[in-house]
Amino acid sequence: MLSEGAIDAAITQFYWKPARCLFRILELDAYLSANFQAPSPCLDLGCGDGAVVSALINIGVVSAPVVGLEYSHEPIATARKLPCYSHLVRASAEAIPFRAASFQSVVCNGVLCAIRNTPDTAISEAARVLASGGSLFLTIPTSSFVNKLLWPRWLGKISRKAATAYIHRFNERMDHLGPYLSPEEWKEKLTLSDFEVVYERSFFGRSTGEAFNLLSLKLLRPLGLLKLYGRNPPRILRGMLRSLAIRVHEGDALETKRCCAAGGYLLLVAKKRGVADAGGQPLADGFPGAGSARGLAS
Repeated sequence: MLSEGAIDAAITQFYWKPARCLFRILELDAYLSANFQAPSPCLDLGCGDGAVVSALINIGVVSAPVVGLEYSHEPIATARKLPCYSHLVRASAEAIPFRAASFQSVVCNGVLCAIRNTPDTAISEAARVLASGGSLFLTIPTSSFVNKLLWPRWLGKISRKAATAYIHRFNERMDHLGPYLSPEEWKEKLTLSDFEVVYERSFFGRSTGEAFNLLSLKLLRPLGLLKLYGRNPPRILRGMLRSLAIRVHEGDALETKRCCAAGGYLLLVAKKRGVADAGGQPLADGFPGAGSARGLAS
């Protein structure tokens, strides 16, 4: 059963981008199914414009305020307008500018897939800044992600070259720049960085992938103007998005039951091994564990 809390939170934050809204509904539902809370202080690693952590706060997974880290200038400028962040820093996930054991939790949504070649350094950095016993919340695409999409399957029946070209463009647009790894490979990488995976949940099956592709069509992009409604989407649109999410969720569940197929995205919750401690010492201005500025200037 799809969580109404996940539906409401995602629609409130993303209704003017239907494809993203559908994805976030399923992502937030996975978080709620995990039944974990991110203890404070929390680092939002790759925070983007802050919309995702705002939704996580709304459903009670994360408690405000949090510290945000983002590499790109434009989204962090948007995030600075939100009240949920105590501090924001512009830096790389591969060189986090905080002392060791500064945080009790790290939330990292769809970020490691945006790192070219390998996410190993970013995972090691997340482990470094987490206190022993701290929690890492991670969502990433898996090696089955592309197979869940509609257009690559259809194009592949016509031309393998056309399908490959589409996948390349799609990956660039979605910031899926690194390799697609299996759930086992992702868990192995976490284990090598001294994490213990305590929960996993896959989502984004074929029903979702097909709806996601259709909702991403250019002819639907004018729906972005609906953002002018603010945080109160038209009732009819809210109802349509809710019905669609429930339908694709049921389709994904049927696929899993029939084929034992895992979803194309994965939520992992991992604990850093070791005896739990209190984390890093805050600076006088309350900025937890800030070290030398190894990232970009904020």
